[in-house]
Amino acid sequence: MPSVKKYYWLKLKEDFFNQKYVKALRKLPDGDSLTIIYLKMQLMTLNTSGILVFDHIMPNCEAEIALLLDEDENKVKFAIEALIKMGIIERLDNNDLYLLAMSELIGYESDSAERVRKFRERKRALQCNENVTTEKEIEKDIEKDIEIDIENNMSVDTDTQAQIDYKKIVSLFNEICMSLPKVKNLSENRKRNIKNASKKLNGDFEIFFKKVESSDFLTGRKGTWSGCSFDWIMKPQNLIKIIEGNYDNKEQQGYHINYAEGLEYL
Repeated sequence: MPSVKKYYWLKLKEDFFNQKYVKALRKLPDGDSLTIIYLKMQLMTLNTSGILVFDHIMPNCEAEIALLLDEDENKVKFAIEALIKMGIIERLDNNDLYLLAMSELIGYESDSAERVRKFRERKRALQCNENVTTEKEIEKDIEKDIEIDIENNMSVDTDTQAQIDYKKIVSLFNEICMSLPKVKNLSENRKRNIKNASKKLNGDFEIFFKKVESSDFLTGRKGTWSGCSFDWIMKPQNLIKIIEGNYDNKEQQGYHINYAEGLEYL
């Protein structure tokens, strides 16, 4: 199957510099430099759903990010500490960093979608031109690209197709994960985590929640830990560990959940 290229971009809001945390960041020493560092970190996470992965190339995460950004390590450390205190960045258990707003700020298009966009721009430019043959040839080329994308089952951003039913997902969690605390409210942070999880689970939360409820460790039945919750399993680093079977019971460890095809034996 031929691969489909994707082009990512950062959907920067027009009121970016008017947001309270940005204004607070800019008022700090070297505030403008700190703001640029944050924007560069956002660009770094376009294809990782907002996660800055620490690969342990450098002694710590801050030093590694400074290396990648070509920025002063002390400024990077200061920017990260400030943004964590403001609730804009979350430090994960494995020392990765999660930029909380990125799930709403990432945009992408396929290579053929880019050609469609460029064609429309050319079409507008040709409106006063009588070169109809050239335009028809372009249209045929675009139609072929669209057909290829459909045949390749090109992934489409769920936001362009339908809205995520957050209440239904929460209701499903409460129904399946009987051993965990019930979810009563939907915060913006929970919606962001659900949206991020939906992409990784291919929208199949039922299988995921059943996997959680079947784990003696996550449900507290093992008696070693009782801190699991909806928010905990929805954090990106915890969600990945659950999918990979890190918390499965011993008798279940020969299995793996494929969210496109269901349960498969390893």
